[in-house]
Formats: sequence, C-alpha cells, structure tokens
Amino acid sequence: MKKSLLITCTTAMFMLVAVARTPAATYTLYNDFTGFQSALGGASYTMEDFEGYSDGDNLNGVEFLPGVKVTSNMANVEAWQKSGSDTNLFAYDASTRQGGNAYYQIDISKDYDAVCLDIDAWHPQSTAGQMDVFFKDSSSTNISLSQTGGSESDPVFFGIIASQPIERIVWNEPLENGGPGNEETALDNIVVSNAVPIPGAVWLLASGLAGLAGFSKRSRRG
Repeated sequence: MKKSLLITCTTAMFMLVAVARTPAATYTLYNDFTGFQSALGGASYTMEDFEGYSDGDNLNGVEFLPGVKVTSNMANVEAWQKSGSDTNLFAYDASTRQGGNAYYQIDISKDYDAVCLDIDAWHPQSTAGQMDVFFKDSSSTNISLSQTGGSESDPVFFGIIASQPIERIVWNEPLENGGPGNEETALDNIVVSNAVPIPGAVWLLASGLAGLAGFSKRSRRG
C-alpha cells in the first residue's frame, strides 16, 4: 500500500516537471484569413478594422481591442483614411522612415495565441519586411514577409497560431524599392483569439494520473 503510494507520488512529480519544462513555442503561419479562421476550429475572435475611428484620431498606445495596443518608433500613430479607401492604422515620421528602421509594435497583455492582420502594402519589387514574434515563454521567431500581390495596393496577410500566448509582434517595414528609406505601410483588420487546445504536456499529465489511479486500484486489490 505504502509502496504503491510512493510510486504514484514520485511518478506524478516527474510528470509535473515535464509540464514545467514545456518546450519553446511552436506555431503555424497562414497567408489568408479563410485558412486562419478555419484553423481556429470555431473559436470566437475579435477584430478591429478601425472604421469606427475618424481620420487623424490618435491611436498611439490606445487599447483598441481588449489587451491590444500599437506603438511605434515613429512619432505618430493615427487612424488614417486615404481618399476612396477604408480606414486603417498608420504611423508616420519622415526622418525615421528615411533612416530605414521604421517599425510598428503590437503589444498584447492578454493570453492570445492566435493573431492575424493585413499590412497595407508595398511595392512588389521592394525588399521583404520582417515580422518578429515574441511569446510569453520568452522564445521568439523572425518571419520574412514579401509582397505577393501584383501591385503596391494589394494588402499582405499575416496570420499565426502558436502553442504559447503571444506577448508582442513587431513589424519591421521593408526598404523602399531603389531607395534607402522604408516603404510606407499601414496595419488593418487586426484579429486576436485563443485557438490552442490543452497543451500536450497537460494531456500527458492527465492521462498519466488516470493511469496511476488505475495502477493504485489494482495494487489495493492485489
């Protein structure tokens, strides 16, 4: 009886250690909203398309979705409505873009593990931009994004579903085609959700404890 209890406790402790040592975040990328939405498996999501804001509204550090805000190393982050188009989020600062190091940072304080957005947009012959994704387990990844559309008016979709909550996403703008500065991009249709099921390590712990319960029961019968 005591021996079986000791084995049960010891095995459970090893399983808890396995859970604590969950590996660095893994993720899947999506290049269209249809695929991203399908991968959510019916999970609800929230979207901000910025249509509720007026042209010029200050959005620098403003929480426009629960736990989500955007900052930048550019001085201004505003709602922007180009003539004849919808409203999006646009940062501008001529000197920063001329320096070629302009970026947007999406800060996420809630535990979302699925994020997507449209990037409006850049010349097909320009360099690729870089999306840096930082997870709450302190791991990160760098993803190169190229313009795959036929013109600079075609938005570029970015979607990611990860095994860990996402802490922040940094969009580093591509360099101008034939110039030293950055392409002028904007962000639109930002979506956040929770799509990841119970992590594998937790399933392992649950199934292991269930097995131990059966082992303990058989031991008592013996």
